[in-house]
Amino acid sequence: MSDTTTEIRELGRRWVDAELRGDADALAALSVADFTLVGPLGFVLTREQWLDRYRSGAVRSDDGWQLAGMQLSPIGPFRPPTTAGD
Repeated sequence: MSDTTTEIRELGRRWVDAELRGDADALAALSVADFTLVGPLGFVLTREQWLDRYRSGAVRSDDGWQLAGMQLSPIGPFRPPTTAGD
């Protein structure tokens, strides 16, 4: 395995760890100043908007983390919906 591959995997591991802990400071350190996130539905967040989601403690209650949504999509080609009579 190349040094580059090892470094990228380590970055990914650190990223996941920071997200699981909700550590906005660590995520900030792992991202560039002009970082942009494109969400699964096409919404776009700046780095600060994205980090603010962790800083605010959104979807976290006094009893711990709770799911606010979930998407379970099959991996495969997109098929447009059909209309009656097609």
